[in-house]
Amino acid sequence: MKKQFYLFVLTVICCYQANAQCPDGVQISGIVRPTSCTSTDGTFRIRVRPFQTPAIYESGYVRGIGDTVWHAHTDEFFTISGKAAGIYTIIVRNISTKAICTERQFVLSATYAATFTATQTAATGCNIADGKIVLGNVASTDSVSWISSITPTFSVVSSLSANTIPNLKPGIYYVIIKSPNGSQCFSTQNITVNNNGAVCPAATFCSNAYGANKFPNGNFGSGSALNGPPLPDGETTYGYTQLAAFGPEDGFYAIANSTDHNGANSGGQVFNVWTITEDHTPNDVNGYMMVVNANIDKDVVTEKTITGLCPNKTYQFSAYIRNVKPNTGGSNYIVPDLTFLIDGVGKYNTGDVAGSDWVNIGFTFKSSSANAKFSIRNNNPGGDGNDWVIDDIFVGVCAPTITMNQIDGSNCQNPATSLTANITDLSNIYAKYKWQVNKKDGSGFVDAVNGSGTGVFDADHKYTSTLIPEPSPITSLQSGWAYRLIVAEEEDDFTDIDCRYVNTTTLVIAQCGAVLPVKINNLNASLLSNNTGKISWQVAEQVNIKKYEIEKSIDGVNFNVITTVNADNESNYSFDDKTLNNGVNYYRIKIVSNEGKYMYSPVVTLTLKDKTTSIKIFPNPVQNRLFVWMPEGITVKRIVISDAIGQKMMERYVIGNSTNVADIEVNKLAKGVYNIQLYTSKNEIKNFSFIKK
Repeated sequence: MKKQFYLFVLTVICCYQANAQCPDGVQISGIVRPTSCTSTDGTFRIRVRPFQTPAIYESGYVRGIGDTVWHAHTDEFFTISGKAAGIYTIIVRNISTKAICTERQFVLSATYAATFTATQTAATGCNIADGKIVLGNVASTDSVSWISSITPTFSVVSSLSANTIPNLKPGIYYVIIKSPNGSQCFSTQNITVNNNGAVCPAATFCSNAYGANKFPNGNFGSGSALNGPPLPDGETTYGYTQLAAFGPEDGFYAIANSTDHNGANSGGQVFNVWTITEDHTPNDVNGYMMVVNANIDKDVVTEKTITGLCPNKTYQFSAYIRNVKPNTGGSNYIVPDLTFLIDGVGKYNTGDVAGSDWVNIGFTFKSSSANAKFSIRNNNPGGDGNDWVIDDIFVGVCAPTITMNQIDGSNCQNPATSLTANITDLSNIYAKYKWQVNKKDGSGFVDAVNGSGTGVFDADHKYTSTLIPEPSPITSLQSGWAYRLIVAEEEDDFTDIDCRYVNTTTLVIAQCGAVLPVKINNLNASLLSNNTGKISWQVAEQVNIKKYEIEKSIDGVNFNVITTVNADNESNYSFDDKTLNNGVNYYRIKIVSNEGKYMYSPVVTLTLKDKTTSIKIFPNPVQNRLFVWMPEGITVKRIVISDAIGQKMMERYVIGNSTNVADIEVNKLAKGVYNIQLYTSKNEIKNFSFIKK
């Protein structure tokens, strides 16, 4: 595990061998740091478990070539003194065979610039980067870092103007001053940059967090074996080891499905005191969790970069934590205390995580960009306590609760004139709303006329949205139409499926008013051998029906009549369409009664594969929905729409479907000419232009 800067104590470089005469645990304790970067008065203690007499194993330490001293463990502890700051390797091996059981690196750091000062100046708002930290008692040749990370970036103090770290948002900064003569010589301070502006929103939980977890492997996976694989390089400062009777030790972690080191809940308590628990993830058989024994130095426990966030969107960053080391009455007992960081700046402190149950801890925040680094940092040192497990780390969007008020379709004499929905959002986030309607005409959900607005939350964090459908009052023509509500924080969020919330419950208009005395059965569109399309259907209860108008569309939205079939006493009807379009052909039947009343059948499709390799876009000009047709064997992976001067207006990723047609909502674009770039699965870029009318 390569590190640019060591702000931690231990890391594994070799795992335990399968040797019956190897110890279960190797612990570094009793650390006394050198008093300066050049002094040799550092001390540390090696403890090998279980202690056995006569000794069957020995330990040694090495710093540089030829500096190894071996010690047979006739005592439980072996103290090493007179050491300078540096990286030491602790080796444990069998006395008889000299087979190495384990090797561990230990960083003995020295205090440097202990008297340095860091004075903050508050920012003028929650997300305004005008705070600063002024350093004192530092040398121009010192290095400084203030963003917490597994591999922090340092700047030379002389590169700062007047020793000032500028452009800081409110949050917790971890200032490290490092000697120019050695990375193991440093001092740290935690500095909170305050906010002098309007009060920031409280760090609360979502009332309803939903959707995919954007924190990769946040539940650590699962497996039948007690111990799981280590985290990928670059995701923790801690060393990986396997769960054992006396481990993980300070500064180490394990990935395990139980803290019972014997497995199967057989009572194998780690260190004979840890609480036995399984992972937290519900319905996750043999699910893994991260088992942490806190480091002597305070540092990042886990860290991952997440992409694809919606800027200025409210998310939740949280995790389940459980303290597994009970307080046995020791005077120096330590409880877990963590900080959640975004882009290396502390945004939320958990405080003491006491008790012995799983606790869900975290906060909501506003994203500032599409990409961000998420970290969880340990605030307390290792020692007697500060042993815990973490699971279900979550970064996801917050969502409201939407209740659609159903319509009584039986009251045909006094039909409904409006539709309503109640929105509840404890965070008062989703004030923007938009109604959409599916008219069962093949176009799917489209924006309803006059269906957009902004709600005002009441004291109970609720508001009601009302839609006057067209036509109103509701008639039999709207029978089966489905309505849904989309909500968002900002108007621009409506165009991005990842940044809006779509209510999964729809409101369907019940049958009311005059019902045509006919039933359409077995409506089908099939391709004949001569590239002719055959549309066929059966009818039942055909009474007082005048005709069947077959309508066709190439985009699933705009339909035109292509033929009329008069009703007769037959129960089977068909029509052959000899003018098929390449790609998808959409068909529906308009059933007309003798009185002129009508109703529509469902939409069926027929696909004629294009033998060319040309991608097509249609309709052009376009008003609401633009369609992209892809030939067989080609998939459009990414679509970018820009205005006439090249400014990106919209971007989306596409997954190919069986019809090779992708559709894009462009109703929010202003009237004008736009460019569209299509990035294909063949690594080609196709350029088109279209007119938004």
